[in-house]
Amino acid sequence: AIFLFPVVGRWAMVPMACWAPYARKEGGLGEAFAANSYSTLIAATLVTAALLIVFLGLLSLVILAAAGVLVFLCTLFFKRKIGGVTGDVFGFQSEVAELFFLLAVRAAASVLSYGV
Repeated sequence: AIFLFPVVGRWAMVPMACWAPYARKEGGLGEAFAANSYSTLIAATLVTAALLIVFLGLLSLVILAAAGVLVFLCTLFFKRKIGGVTGDVFGFQSEVAELFFLLAVRAAASVLSYGV
């Protein structure tokens, strides 16, 4: 999980960049990453999923799917609040996804160790 949480954090920025426009009119550092294509999203998701399966097993795909829902909800929030995404929003999303992933892996490990 320690090796993979940055992977999930960086992956989380890809769907957000695919689903939301850049919010600033004057441009900024995050503008280069906004408006990714769906092929980029698919490739990033496949690579991330493959790494998760190799190191954590199939249950990690459930965590990735839940992270995807979190990314979608955050994207909707920022689209409504500021009209899209910025570099700061990408950074925020990355940190939130990393924390979510670590907590979800810990919770899954606890559940599996108790046999519930």
